[in-house]
Amino acid sequence: MGIEDLERRSEEARLNDQFKELRQILDKAKSHSYGWKNILSHINPNEIIDIKSLKKLPITRKSSLSLLQKNKPPLGGLSNIPVNKFKNLFVSPGPIYEPGGNNDFWRMSRAMRAASFNEGDLVYNTFAYHLTPAGEMMEQGANKIGACVIPGGIGNTEQQILAINCLRPNRYVGTPSFLKTILEQGKEKNIDVSSLKTGLVGGEACPPSLKKVLSELGCPVLQSYGTADLGLVAYETWDSEGMFCDEGVLIEIVRPGSEDVLPEGEVGEVVVTTLNHDYPLFRFATGDLSAVITEKSKCGRTAMRIKG
Repeated sequence: MGIEDLERRSEEARLNDQFKELRQILDKAKSHSYGWKNILSHINPNEIIDIKSLKKLPITRKSSLSLLQKNKPPLGGLSNIPVNKFKNLFVSPGPIYEPGGNNDFWRMSRAMRAASFNEGDLVYNTFAYHLTPAGEMMEQGANKIGACVIPGGIGNTEQQILAINCLRPNRYVGTPSFLKTILEQGKEKNIDVSSLKTGLVGGEACPPSLKKVLSELGCPVLQSYGTADLGLVAYETWDSEGMFCDEGVLIEIVRPGSEDVLPEGEVGEVVVTTLNHDYPLFRFATGDLSAVITEKSKCGRTAMRIKG
């Protein structure tokens, strides 16, 4: 099934496919994962058939993940494959450790397509490549599309502006504040960075006022919402209809600090279940707040939407 077909299938078809895959992953986790075997000991995967029954699974919070990893390093016994079979291991503040795989492991290509990235594009990536996975996350997503990546990383602003002037990338990924710095300093120093046409930004807030500035400077952007643990969670489109939930996750909004799922429209904590066969996370509480958007989308995508 193609990307557009996945995004435009009926809600019923999507949930049926997602929960069928989730049951397979739960089975695998109970058989292959030391950590999940203990956490899910009382769970029958065949009973997890819809969002309502998802509540049978316990919520895992970041504090619990950190403790599990401390007791059984490096991943708390939560992986379905041996740790040395992953492509990378990363370190995020906490510290919390995350694995990395191949072939768009974090599913960022979907958000990039929404931001007009295409095969043959030249992507300037200003996310960090060291210890934390953001740079690798974006590079794999761009490569999945068929785009070439310039690994700019962070810092060295003047050198980066000169590289953009010379290499002429047409897409940007990184924080919105650094994109603003690049565009403004390029203008101040009379160094042409106008090759940048659209961007996918994350890692910090990008309010409408900043979006407006970036658009006026020549590089309109969309936001993606993802984490090192979960990969892509949700992403914007040019239709400005909130953030569409990625096809590879199931999202609930719960009352902060509890396991109570809130009615649609109420603000609560984002809880995410990933459909990752190698490193699954079930009902992972992100600590972030959002709410479900109940109005029907105008662009044809049928996935759940959340507010930014």
